[in-house]
Amino acid sequence: MSNSEKLSIAKGLKLILSEAAQRHLYEHAAFQPPLSSQPERQRITTTYYDTPDKILAKHGACLSIRRAGEELVQTVTCRDDDAVNASLSRWEGRCQEDKPDLALFNRTPAAKQMPSSLVTNLQKTLVMEIGRTTRSLKLDHAAVADATLDEGRITAGDTVVRLRELEWKLRSGTAGPLYRLALELHAQAPLTIAVESEEARGYRLATGIAPASEKASDIVLAPDIIAGEGLRQLIESALGHLLLNQPAALAGVIEGVHQMRVAIRRLRAILVLFEPYLEAHAAGRFEEELGRVGQVFGHARDWDVFCTEILPIAFAPSDVCGWLHLLKEPATVCRKAAHAAFQQECTSPRFTALVLGMAAWVEDSRLNASILGDEALSRPLIHLAPKLLNRLADKVDRRGQHIENRSEEELHALRKAFKKLRYGTEFVESVFFHQNEKHFQKCCTRLQEILGTINDAANAEVLAQSLAQGGRADLAPAVGILAKDLEQKWQKSLHDLGEAWKEFQRARRFWS
Repeated sequence: MSNSEKLSIAKGLKLILSEAAQRHLYEHAAFQPPLSSQPERQRITTTYYDTPDKILAKHGACLSIRRAGEELVQTVTCRDDDAVNASLSRWEGRCQEDKPDLALFNRTPAAKQMPSSLVTNLQKTLVMEIGRTTRSLKLDHAAVADATLDEGRITAGDTVVRLRELEWKLRSGTAGPLYRLALELHAQAPLTIAVESEEARGYRLATGIAPASEKASDIVLAPDIIAGEGLRQLIESALGHLLLNQPAALAGVIEGVHQMRVAIRRLRAILVLFEPYLEAHAAGRFEEELGRVGQVFGHARDWDVFCTEILPIAFAPSDVCGWLHLLKEPATVCRKAAHAAFQQECTSPRFTALVLGMAAWVEDSRLNASILGDEALSRPLIHLAPKLLNRLADKVDRRGQHIENRSEEELHALRKAFKKLRYGTEFVESVFFHQNEKHFQKCCTRLQEILGTINDAANAEVLAQSLAQGGRADLAPAVGILAKDLEQKWQKSLHDLGEAWKEFQRARRFWS
């Protein structure tokens, strides 16, 4: 997915349905006249092709033919790996026969990477058969949405994946009623939020290429934006970042897990930033649930760092490398268990309810600002931001006093407070016109990296000690080697911390 196609949860929503959920769906008043139009049905078959030696997949490309009624459309997608975030470019053309048309293929930029002489003897690699039912729904407050239910299967060799997905696309009005309807259905029969399009899933099955992870998009708020609207845009962006990385994370992509954890942290930081003006019950409940989810995600991330970064570096010297395998095997077992818990959480009804609930909360605030909390949120964000940021910065200053004498627990608390400040400044910096925010952010980045190294070392020692429990005395020498390496990292980071802290304190608060 390219930067121009970043997921916007407010414009569309896709849900995976069980059979029970589908029954409740059709029984709901929203899917009955007069709120619903008459259903329109269509059969769509999409066939993917590649050469026997998978030349298209090797170039990150995909060729497919989609049949809908009598219409045949050939599509070519090609992965642009030179982009900052690898993206898919797409070209379409009508074809006359139900087989690949190389003349059409040669008109696409993909042909420059793969001359038609290489794209020969194309064979079916995957077939997607879908029954599509579309309705137009009239929701509250003049909101209108198209509801599309797809039922079918994807077949790739001996692998068959069943599909039953509902996609809503908002045509007019606000998305709040759409999310509340989704919450009603979810309460009757659990739903799961889906992110990948059927085409993207087909592309992945056909090529074997794992979904890509995505970093959070830069947030640019209008200088005169109202605080409540700024809050809504920030939460919408963070929810999009969270869901966008779900396919990669569920496929086992390490960075996908990391980015989902980052998204949870950003959501919590948004709530903390605006806390003085938010309705306490809703904000507190969301923050509590985000914290619970964050612990599950964080545990998986900690084991990823431990297994892929901490252990290889600590045992790299030839005189100790022989001890690595003793810790690697039990650590891998723990990592797999943490990832299993992560995947279970990502697909759980509680996770779906959290995302839908937050989306409905901020979207309904467009109709009634008091849903979010204090009437001050109706004022321009630039009038509130200095007070909000000073509150976070003052907490950092208090926790950073006498930093050289702070305990491990106190440094961890400082790191968390500091991260919230850094996120807070990123969220609202675009409403200010000062030129020194880059210097402030640079100081923040350096200090956060040092505190992060200290935290990683502390986490790694806890994880290593957990491996040696339960009578595993044989692991004691390996844990000792690791502890020595971690102590060296700890001491070096402490040495750098004092100067980085002084530089941060000298940096002017650009919002003042």
